[in-house]
Amino acid sequence: MIGKLRRMSNVLRPPHTAAEKSTVQSTPWFKDGKELVVLTLNMEYYHKYCAAKDKESHEQYLKKQLDGVDVLCVQEDLLFWSDKFLQENGPYNNFRRIISSTDQKGVKPSKLKEMVYETPVTMETMTKNGMEEKEFSSNLGNSIYLNKSSEWFKTNSKVVQISTVMDLPNGRPLGYRSVVCATLRHEKTQKPVQILCTHLSGGRFEDQYMTDAMRLERAEQMDLCFTAIDDSADNVLVGDFNASVTRTKALTGYFDLLRKDEDHKDLSLADYYSYMMAPFTSMSEDKTKKWSLLYKALDGPTSCFGHTVDFFMTSPQMYVQRDFNKPPKIGRIRMIKDYMPWIKPTADEDFKYVDNPDVLKESITDHNGVKVTFFQPTKHVIKAELTFNAVKDAIWARAVENEQWKEEVKKLNTSIETAEKGNMIKGSVYPIIEHKNTEDGPEIVKAGSIVNLIIVAQKVAWEKFLKNPTFDTFETFMRDCAAEERRVLTENGWSIEESWYSVKKVNNSLQFKEKMTAAHKSLHGEILSVHVLRVLMKCKMLTRG
Repeated sequence: MIGKLRRMSNVLRPPHTAAEKSTVQSTPWFKDGKELVVLTLNMEYYHKYCAAKDKESHEQYLKKQLDGVDVLCVQEDLLFWSDKFLQENGPYNNFRRIISSTDQKGVKPSKLKEMVYETPVTMETMTKNGMEEKEFSSNLGNSIYLNKSSEWFKTNSKVVQISTVMDLPNGRPLGYRSVVCATLRHEKTQKPVQILCTHLSGGRFEDQYMTDAMRLERAEQMDLCFTAIDDSADNVLVGDFNASVTRTKALTGYFDLLRKDEDHKDLSLADYYSYMMAPFTSMSEDKTKKWSLLYKALDGPTSCFGHTVDFFMTSPQMYVQRDFNKPPKIGRIRMIKDYMPWIKPTADEDFKYVDNPDVLKESITDHNGVKVTFFQPTKHVIKAELTFNAVKDAIWARAVENEQWKEEVKKLNTSIETAEKGNMIKGSVYPIIEHKNTEDGPEIVKAGSIVNLIIVAQKVAWEKFLKNPTFDTFETFMRDCAAEERRVLTENGWSIEESWYSVKKVNNSLQFKEKMTAAHKSLHGEILSVHVLRVLMKCKMLTRG
């Protein structure tokens, strides 16, 4: 799981702050909606299953990991074994395959042997591990499965080819790649969700052409995934991107390995990183800023080669479920027993807190799964009204001189200093991903937190308020902070309601009206202006209306 999130105290959540008067619903927004649990998993064309000594244990373990999952997105899904796994008592028996690039009329996916380019060593290894022509000639691609017991239901689906029709220098056609899409609805939520599942070209069979035929292919494939968006829905793009967001030790090791090959002895870092990081440079260079990466890294690798290559992107930003005072529900699901020997011998230590190592006898695949629990509120836009009453100016004047206020101001200033350093807030989601071009190729600018950007942007208003902290200047402070919050969010592609926030002074009280999405609402509770509001209440300079 992502590291523990700082306490998600939201100005809209009791008991720590003001009570919320909802203008639309009677129950709190964070309890009025439905969860959507999505698991992405590269099944490595079921190679590990065919090689497994204890297939029953393999099946039981996989089925257990799928408990509670609404949507299963599988890459390297082999039609032959998918059909078998869907049968009675099979690992997928509780699911329906609702869209796949492997079984659609009009779609011409590559067969397994074509996707591995009939490489002799690979074919021999698969044969040795029990695979036969029935598997080699079976279609390989991406699939989306829906749990039969899920309250979500499919309303639409499509398959979009993202790979270029071309022959590689080896004389063989580039393997077929796609993004498969399924639109889901729930009868109690306003907005549908489109799930998109993809697997970009890359890996040992295609990376050898990164400086010629494949040079721009991965960036173009990512762009085609982006254009498959449904603007009327929330969109969740998942899959194996065959890339990490940043330069990692594992990526450096792969570069060194490639350079040992005579054909790649002159491979430059610029060419290497331009190719490997293309999916993420495409996102950071996308001027529409419609897509946001949910996380930059997890608490360990998702690939047996030591990389994090399996990701979630959403458009627009969505709310990831979290229990109060707990981290967001994003986690790796163990499917790897052993990493490659040069990475580390086993994943047992990697998962010691969440899984008994003895349960997983053999690797299920060469990827760990990633599971995310989204929460879709009943109302897409959540409206609320809050009222705060002022105490007498004389009390404000005394309060700002006491030690409690001075101590709280120090804490707030420290939080600003931390935000200015630009580090990600532990456990936060939607890092800001930007790249700069260097002589050695693209390099990520320090991944920042949107919360930190807003805190820094609100610093000027805070310093102005500190010079004369009164009820009247607090109103100005909140207005100025709201303007900065809106500016930073829109500059970074966040969806903001037109009239999302207003402050009105009525006699000796301030009345706030808000209209936000759930993702914005959870973020809003972490910014400077809301922390100041909490401090004023703590110091008894404001009271709830």
